[in-house]
Amino acid sequence: MIENTFVKDRRLLYINSLCVDEKHRKKGIGKKLIHYVFDFGRSLKVDGIELGVSEENTTAIEFYQSIGMTTKGRKMEFILNK
Repeated sequence: MIENTFVKDRRLLYINSLCVDEKHRKKGIGKKLIHYVFDFGRSLKVDGIELGVSEENTTAIEFYQSIGMTTKGRKMEFILNK
């Protein structure tokens, strides 16, 4: 890929889904999982790790923020066929 002022070549690891059953939350399992993913990403020498989270899932957002993740962007939609 050719880099320019609009495009920068980056290697990303994308987490498609990460979930801990509700009855097992608040036991450190999520932190162990995410830190394993961080270490895996470092071993692959990626530039960053991304994931999607619903804006309604405030518990997950607070968890991701507590481990140092930041909001990168927002996806929006307009549903035509309700």
